[in-house]
Amino acid sequence: MVRQFRWMLPFFAVVLGALVVASAVQTDPAPALHGRGLIVLIALVGYLGGLGWGIVHRTRLQDPPTGWRLLAVIGACALALAIVQPDGAGTLALFITLGVACSRLEPRRAIPGFTIGIVAATALHKLVGPEDTTWGDLVIADASAIIFFYLGYIGRQFRIGQDRAERMVEELEAGREAQAAAIALRERGRTAREMHDVLAHSLSALAVQLEGTRLLARSTGADPAVVEAVERSHRLAKDGLEEARRAIDALRGGDMPGPDGLSALADAFEEQTGVPILLRTEGAPRELPPDARLAIYRTAQEALTNVRRHAAAERVELRLRYAADGTWLTVQDHGRRAVNGSAEAGLGYGLTGMRERAELLEGRLAAAPTDDGFRVELYLPQGR
Repeated sequence: MVRQFRWMLPFFAVVLGALVVASAVQTDPAPALHGRGLIVLIALVGYLGGLGWGIVHRTRLQDPPTGWRLLAVIGACALALAIVQPDGAGTLALFITLGVACSRLEPRRAIPGFTIGIVAATALHKLVGPEDTTWGDLVIADASAIIFFYLGYIGRQFRIGQDRAERMVEELEAGREAQAAAIALRERGRTAREMHDVLAHSLSALAVQLEGTRLLARSTGADPAVVEAVERSHRLAKDGLEEARRAIDALRGGDMPGPDGLSALADAFEEQTGVPILLRTEGAPRELPPDARLAIYRTAQEALTNVRRHAAAERVELRLRYAADGTWLTVQDHGRRAVNGSAEAGLGYGLTGMRERAELLEGRLAAAPTDDGFRVELYLPQGR
């Protein structure tokens, strides 16, 4: 209904424009390039130009300041036509412009304004119009103005109702999004509690047991290799506990790790493995969304873990590059080929999960052997 009504006013505007042109051409003085005909031509062009601009650009005449300026131009041109060609269609155009203008006002202002305007326009037409102008002609012109006033007023009410409906839809969508966010938050809280109750408690108990085993091994004079292995296991358990706590904190809405944590990852890797690692950052760093930050950190973490477990690396390169089209992370080890041989043999589900995370962010993750090692490369497009 609203869409149909939107085409009614442009249709009537085109009909009105055609009527004004036909009347102006057949009425003396006709449009010309000199004398009073030049005034008619300029007024006619301005009137048609204003109507065309409003139709093409869908200008709402009540929108300040463009709408009212456009309406003022159309009204001035119609007034000029009514004065120069008093027995032409200029008076009808003036009355219709008045009706449309007043329909854009609030009802308490529209009706008095329209009444005053139509009385003044009728008096003007009676004064400057032909002597044989009858009151019947004036009534017909007034009736045309009333019709356009009524159409404009109905259109305004439709538009107000449509705007109100659109606001209600927006509020409903916002409410649904808020409800979905609340459900997701509750689920994240439940998952965080489960992780804390199961994983964090288990790792804490494991760390305590390993610490006791380490002290017992030292006090009983166990083989130094055994003591070193227990100490290394204890450090890994502590690191795992710290990561579990970070994951729980992230689920509860805390700050998630990102590219700024790569330096700590590299230092921990070099300390635990003794393998030198080169960390490079290229391009101008920029703020990334939380999901992208976490994807970069987790990919680097998983790739370094796989290097520690499955490769006999002599050195490792960790490179983060901020490019115009997106962000690139590359983790590549150099040394002997992967212990387990094939491209992703022995990698488990870690990189599979990182690949799925990258695809959710409209990026991609590639993992493949090189001539002297293995390379993992993550790409996240700009804006992700």
